Amino acid sequence: YFEKYILYKKKYLRLKSKIQSGGVNAKDRSNFYIYTTGLGNWLNARDSEMSTQNIARVYDELKGNLIGQIPPGYNIIIKHYDPLITEINLDQNNSDLFKIVNENISFIERIVQDELVMNPQIISSEFIVKKIELDDINRDEPHLIFDFGHVFSYTNVPGVVEYGRMYPEPDGVIHNIELNVLRTGFIGDLLPKILLKSALVFTIYEGNRVMTINRLLREKLPFLLEGDYLREPTDIFNKLLFEGIPSFGDLPRVNSIKYNFENKLKDVYGYDLPSAVSFVENKFKNEAFTRGIVNKVIRLVQNDRFPRNIDAEGRQVLRALINEIIEDSIELLFSE
Repeated sequence: YFEKYILYKKKYLRLKSKIQSGGVNAKDRSNFYIYTTGLGNWLNARDSEMSTQNIARVYDELKGNLIGQIPPGYNIIIKHYDPLITEINLDQNNSDLFKIVNENISFIERIVQDELVMNPQIISSEFIVKKIELDDINRDEPHLIFDFGHVFSYTNVPGVVEYGRMYPEPDGVIHNIELNVLRTGFIGDLLPKILLKSALVFTIYEGNRVMTINRLLREKLPFLLEGDYLREPTDIFNKLLFEGIPSFGDLPRVNSIKYNFENKLKDVYGYDLPSAVSFVENKFKNEAFTRGIVNKVIRLVQNDRFPRNIDAEGRQVLRALINEIIEDSIELLFSE
């Protein structure tokens, strides 16, 4: 056992040395910065916490897909920020709280250590026990902020976010700033997690331009800026997939993809309505199926197929797109 341990340790140290030096061509690459906020989620980042509130555990599951989408021409520098509710950590007499804080630190530090060996592009990863501040972000370098802590708020200008509204600064100033912020919703829920598993949730173009799903939707679908359609990207996907676009005045309702699947099963394949509803609901619980539908929607948005408003003509276009998705996905619906 001891000899196997020594061999493993030597292999690990060689790999770590290679990775931390960034490999032979690391000095010739540009740096790409990844920031995260809120992994601790009010001290839920623990081995013993198995609920959806442990978003550090969910991030650990998703990080391979997210980091794997960074093109090979970049070194990757990762910085995780979370204050771990430091203001109540000052009570040294609270031994239970002190223990939980240390459990959070240990849990996230294990994620950091895993990142250092999982991908040779990653030349640095660290956990910083404080709230992220604007001065912490290399804004002039290509970057992506996974804002699990909802530190940033959206504005009506695509790509521009507010800093200081959700967690006010002492001076009370709210800063409007252009940053590459990615937040799909609460990642303990199924749809936000599915979005983060999509290869289309962000794209890095030549010239270090980063297009997140947040910015894509706001640029391509301006009607989302006019009302309460988009607090998070999952809001519009929930409407398209499950809820439908409600009627407004004389403008008729646009039924959801789920509703149209159910009607297809009933009208074409002879299902009774309860059986059709049950069949489609169970299918949407399958992550691969739902991700396939989500990807179809994203590609239609990328290709400028979606209407730019939801007036009568726009709603007609939406119905046609939903019918197209249904026809393209019917085989997927019946697949195992």
